[in-house]
Parts: sequence; structure tokens; C-alpha cells
Amino acid sequence: MIILKRAIPFLSSITILIAGEVMAAHGASFWYAFTLLMLAHCAAYAYLLSNRAAKREALLFLAVATTLLLSGFFLVVFLSDWWMLQGIVILLALLYGWYTENIFHYLYQQARYQPYALEHISSYLNILSFFLFFCGLFASRVFLAINLAVLMTIGAFAIILLTLLMSWGNKLQTPDAGVLNLVHLFIMIELLGVVSLLPTSFFVSSLLLTVPYYLMANLIRHSVRGTLQRAVVYRYTAVSLSAFLITILTAPWS
Repeated sequence: MIILKRAIPFLSSITILIAGEVMAAHGASFWYAFTLLMLAHCAAYAYLLSNRAAKREALLFLAVATTLLLSGFFLVVFLSDWWMLQGIVILLALLYGWYTENIFHYLYQQARYQPYALEHISSYLNILSFFLFFCGLFASRVFLAINLAVLMTIGAFAIILLTLLMSWGNKLQTPDAGVLNLVHLFIMIELLGVVSLLPTSFFVSSLLLTVPYYLMANLIRHSVRGTLQRAVVYRYTAVSLSAFLITILTAPWS
């Protein structure tokens, strides 16, 4: 029924909020709530995408939304501040609902769908997922005392998967894109090793890693599409340098 599919974005966001409240109020129930949330997410997307999305599209939509949830709740595991936890959960619910709403428009209400909306939203969510995941990963080193080798291994796999997902979502499947992505991966893994040694908070460490990821991912996208102009380079470089400098100058170092 189209009415039920139309309600999925709203119902999914409410489900995320309820799961977040259960996790905040009853920490012991975290894994039960998270498991039920992921099952509900998979069932909702299976129903929403059935009979309309091509297999490749369906896998991409599911991968983007799943990555957002996994990254967000990976960080939530380590949050003790109630307000921060609430903020992350609300952000996840809103962005998940926004993304799912656009999927519905794309599949069932083409007249209301903005061209390239899903492509742009998936790029934003990919960068946010990168930030949230590495916040959680660096936090795990603080709270679980995992060693640097394990952190580097997990981080390298995450960078590879998120870079491939970014490339897939932007339809950058050419030999040039493959070469540029390999360079991107090498640089990001090197930066991961450097950032892991810095004496600062896990939020700052993740942001210092996310800024170059954002810069290189966007420059690669424009380069492959032949739209890499001087103004584009200046814009992304200025934004990235500003974010980097603000982070460096305001971060707590200890």
C-alpha cells in the first residue's frame, strides 16, 4: 500500500528516537534496542524499495542508511553525557527521515523529487558517517584501551568501505576514479596513523581526519566529472582550511 510506504520515513524516525530513549534510560538494554532497530530498518527498506528500485539502487540506498545508523550508534555506545546522546539520536532520526523521504519521492512521486538530491544527500551522510564512526573508534581506544594496531586495521577497512560507498553513490566508476581513490585511501590511512598519536579528544581527532576526507572526496568527484575548476578548488580548500585551523586552535590538548 502506497499510504504505508509514504509513512515509512516518519515512522522510521520515530523508531530511532524511541530506540535512543530506551538506550539512554536503560543502558543494559542497548543491544536489544539496537538489534530491534536494525531489524525494523531492514524491513522498512525492503518494503519501501520492493518492486520499484533496481537491485543496484536498492543496495546503495540500504548501504547509505545502514552506514549512518551503525556509525551513529557506534558513537552512542561511548557517550555518557545525556544531552550529547540525545543530540546525536535526534540528528540521526532527522537525517534518516530526510534521506528516506527523498527515496520515496524518487521512487513514487517523481514530480516532487529534486534532480540529484539523493546523490548529494548520500555524499553528506557519507561524510557524517565517517566523522561519527571515527569518533566512536577513537573513543574505543580511550575507554576500551584497544591498541594502535587494532585501531589502524579497523580504521583502514572503514576508510576503504566509506570511500568505495562515496564513489559508488556518486557514480565514479572509471579508471581515473580508481587511481584517484587509491591515492585517497593511501593518504587517509597515513593521516589516520598520525592523528591516532595526537593527545586530544576523540571528537577532535575524528574531525581532523574528516576534514581532509571531505576535501579529497569532493576534489576527486569534480575531477572525474571534468568540473574541477580553480574556483571549485579554492572553495573546498578554503572551507577545509578554515575548519582545520578552527579545530587546531580551539581543541583541548593534553
